[in-house]
Amino acid sequence: MAGMPKLEHAALDLRALRSLVRTELLDALDSIPSPEGGARGGAALVLDPSLSGPLSLVAEVREIKERGVDKIYHLAPAPLETECKSIVYFVRPELRQVEHVVAHLKQLGGLKQRDAAGKGRAVPRHSFTLFFVPRRSLVCEKVLEDEGVYPLLEIREFAIGFLALEDDVLSLEQPCFADCFLRQDHSVLHTAAAAIAKLEMLFGTIPSIKAKGSCAQQVVHLLQQVRAAAVEQPAPPQAQIGQLLIIDRDVDLCTPLCTELTYEGLIHQLFGIAHGYVDLQPELLGSSSSSPIKREMNNNDPLFARLRNLNFGDIGPLLNRLARGMRDGYEERHHAHTVGQIKDFMKKLPKLQQEHKSLSLHVALAEQITKVTRAEGFHRRLECEREALASGGYSAACEALVEDLAEEKEPLPSLLRLVCLFSVVGNGLRDKTLKALQSELLAAYGYASLAITFANLNKVGLLKRNESRGSWMAIKKALNLVVDDVPDQDLGEEPPDLSYVYAGYAPLSVRALHLMAQHAPTSRDDIFRQLPGPFHSYNGGDAAAATHSSPSDAEASTASPATPPITMVFFVGGCTFAEIAALRWLRRNDSPRREYLVATTHICDGNGLMESLIHQCESQLKRLDKEAA
Repeated sequence: MAGMPKLEHAALDLRALRSLVRTELLDALDSIPSPEGGARGGAALVLDPSLSGPLSLVAEVREIKERGVDKIYHLAPAPLETECKSIVYFVRPELRQVEHVVAHLKQLGGLKQRDAAGKGRAVPRHSFTLFFVPRRSLVCEKVLEDEGVYPLLEIREFAIGFLALEDDVLSLEQPCFADCFLRQDHSVLHTAAAAIAKLEMLFGTIPSIKAKGSCAQQVVHLLQQVRAAAVEQPAPPQAQIGQLLIIDRDVDLCTPLCTELTYEGLIHQLFGIAHGYVDLQPELLGSSSSSPIKREMNNNDPLFARLRNLNFGDIGPLLNRLARGMRDGYEERHHAHTVGQIKDFMKKLPKLQQEHKSLSLHVALAEQITKVTRAEGFHRRLECEREALASGGYSAACEALVEDLAEEKEPLPSLLRLVCLFSVVGNGLRDKTLKALQSELLAAYGYASLAITFANLNKVGLLKRNESRGSWMAIKKALNLVVDDVPDQDLGEEPPDLSYVYAGYAPLSVRALHLMAQHAPTSRDDIFRQLPGPFHSYNGGDAAAATHSSPSDAEASTASPATPPITMVFFVGGCTFAEIAALRWLRRNDSPRREYLVATTHICDGNGLMESLIHQCESQLKRLDKEAA
């Protein structure tokens, strides 16, 4: 389907998962009641803006409209102007969105009489159906009751579960770092357990699960409950996923704070990739449009599939080589003299033109990225990041860079990301250094932006006072996180180590996951225990007993000699595109071979992680100002 990833080369039949979610969505629309019990049709579908992208990954607008939907709107504070009698909401269970729904119901939810004489039963002017995605919320429903609109609504939930972003990437598309690790709101963990259970319904009960981190453990316990509640369901098929590795984002806070250096990671950091699309300014594409232009960023574009996981340093030379090859392809027309030769060239022309369009897009993107990566400030930042990763310290050069960035009013999320990296690898900053840094940032950015943010960063372990010797240097050495001498390779050759994704830094999370996949050798157990959060291994299809021992050979039984076993990894709190690229490197180079299926609550980067914590500060201050007034 247009715009959706084709999922042609997935180790699992992810098209079956997408088909299941599509069926559930269309069935939900079919079940919508009509006003006054009449014929269904002419419905208005009002979507939480954050759900438009995820839903587009499972169903086309045409399919939705075939279910009686006339108009589709984005939920907004403005009044809803519609002639549709049936109004259907799909919203996240967030108070802000519920407030918009309440406003609509008060606007549209009045009663009208059956006849002009005023006789007969009073009936609602509209029928209202509210789907909470992915789960109902008692807090939100209490707001609806308090506002007096609850009786007007039929309330349901739609558990969308995992969405396939690629052949090897699943996402809940539910940003939740601040919820899980700052606010201790673990509702997403219930969503995750239900999503894994839905996978097991299609692909069999996963025989081996390992969890690193407290949230990861909760996901497993909730999954156990879902399994226990489904004992009377039909037996699932034979297991196709050999093992599931679950890891909390706060096990490795370092990786998302570093600058991603893969092509896809840099596109995300500079332009933002959402649900497989990027919004680009029209002038970048030579367009006269007045609004941003959407372009696919998934494996439907063969060129992007080839470029996405490469270190950005390889992109320019490769694009030059491809441009020369394309020029040679067009030159063939000058050598087509016979009817047969002309016919052969014309057969190639549509593909050549599509490749030309894709090449032009990526050349334009690469040019914009190069303007950033060639800047002196970019290289100063990379040097400081590498120094911090290698030494675990906060040097004079790093301190000078922070001062310069603050003076230049670097975007606050970007600057905080750098400062937090120094704190994470050093197990905090010295008291004198931390106080001076906080004073400097408060002077540069203002109290309103940072008053509560510092407390938030401290609470999640990102920016704190050093009170004891850290374990970074021992972990770095044991897991070979910093590779000083990465051998050069010819253009197009496989990098010798997965650390290429950060030009010499191997993501701690991926090294840890690789260790978990290899059954955690006892020689590294001490180092593994130094990482934040508990670790447990759950063996057997019912995951009934938690042990600290090596897992059974259940995983091996899920694969034939010709088919490598499938390991699913699940990040609670988000993962980066660079981590996905590193896991793809493992899939190609691990011995024995292993397929990796990456699942996550959402795709994240360091700036987005910082923004989620800063936003919490600003929201609270605005609320306090409002209450004081």
